[in-house]
Amino acid sequence: MGYWDEYCLVCGGPPADVDLEDLAEQVRNGQNTTALGTASPERVVQTLLEMRAKQKWLTEWAGVDSAENLIELGTYSGQGDFATNDGGAVFNVVQEVPGQRSGIAFHRSCGAVLAEQLAYQPRYGDIFHRLLVHEEPHAQRNLLMGIDYGPILRCHEQDFDNIQLIIDGNAWMLEDPRLDSRSRDRIVTMWRPFVRFLGHRSVK
Repeated sequence: MGYWDEYCLVCGGPPADVDLEDLAEQVRNGQNTTALGTASPERVVQTLLEMRAKQKWLTEWAGVDSAENLIELGTYSGQGDFATNDGGAVFNVVQEVPGQRSGIAFHRSCGAVLAEQLAYQPRYGDIFHRLLVHEEPHAQRNLLMGIDYGPILRCHEQDFDNIQLIIDGNAWMLEDPRLDSRSRDRIVTMWRPFVRFLGHRSVK
């Protein structure tokens, strides 16, 4: 089983192209239950539906290209690239492709948390050469070396394993960090050492 290539480099979370309502229906009908262990199928179904109602923020992404332009990204293709809301060339986070733009990508909410809490805007020059793609080309390519993303990494599969996230008690990790303090604090804790390393000495 392969990996998505386009996890948010800030939080390690996915774009939301998994139909959680369909996944909940599968669990309700006795499918996809082998990994549940002692977890209640009813609780998993309820949590999946609750997550679906709040997952719009996972579809809202931004990118930064090699010229440090902040680009509002649109629909995710499922193949490692996004449409761009400015009508320009697609934005590829997997590889450089002639006629496409490329760079780093993250949820807009996660970028906003870094700006508001740590006064830091992700920069291509700070990040691109530190991506895992340079060390582990077949793993989580666009995550940042040195950031401890924690147990969310257990869910990185061909499709993000929402059921595993629920079983682990970590569904809150996919809460909008602008609205959920635990999700926000996780990002701040993960990123504070890196921002300090870059020379932002005012970060506490």
